[in-house]
Amino acid sequence: MHRTGAFTPTRLDAQQKKILYQFSVLYTVNIAVSNISLNYVTIPFHQVVRGTVPVFTLAISAASGGDLRLPALAYASLVPVVVGVGLATYGDYSWTALGLLLTLLGTLLAAVKTVVTNRILVGKLQLKLGALDLLYRLSPLAFAQTLVWSLVTGEFVRATEFVYGGVGWQVVGALAANGAIAFVLN
Repeated sequence: MHRTGAFTPTRLDAQQKKILYQFSVLYTVNIAVSNISLNYVTIPFHQVVRGTVPVFTLAISAASGGDLRLPALAYASLVPVVVGVGLATYGDYSWTALGLLLTLLGTLLAAVKTVVTNRILVGKLQLKLGALDLLYRLSPLAFAQTLVWSLVTGEFVRATEFVYGGVGWQVVGALAANGAIAFVLN
């Protein structure tokens, strides 16, 4: 999209690049913790806890000096969101203590990521990056960080065996489509 002129990357100084790199680590750790927690909790439980991200986001924003002058109905609307997630994902809500801690940590990290994203895009950090510019910069960093993590944990070898071990390129195509949908969502 950059090559077609859809956007022009903003020039960043060394301090801004440092902030962006630190944010990329938060971005990657958030995803990693959330994925690891799924080994210890059921998906319905995970979704219900993750449904509280807006509550955590408001609390972190308030604690860090954010402007929370929203109408009372905006705060009240969080209740049906969390309850709605619970109803939509009704099922086995089992978990382990470690899973609960990891899921809560992932939820907290997601909320911190949301607050920092806001400050990078329009707030106090004033990097003045558009959404495409932010993805343009974060995607290679997140890819490199997750690739290193996959090599350290052995997941890369297992993924390679999965792809080349007879699963076929249909699965790879499905994963590529999933990645494209995730891009559009972001």
